[in-house]
Amino acid sequence: MTRMVVAAAEASGDALAAQVVRELRARRPDLRFSGATGP
Repeated sequence: MTRMVVAAAEASGDALAAQVVRELRARRPDLRFSGATGP
């Protein structure tokens, strides 16, 4: 299992990261994600 960490510092980065994670999950269902968002 591959794990990835996603960090976003503000709302637009969070929205963009969500799109990227959705696409990666569609292509690689085995990936696992952890993340942190802005303030």
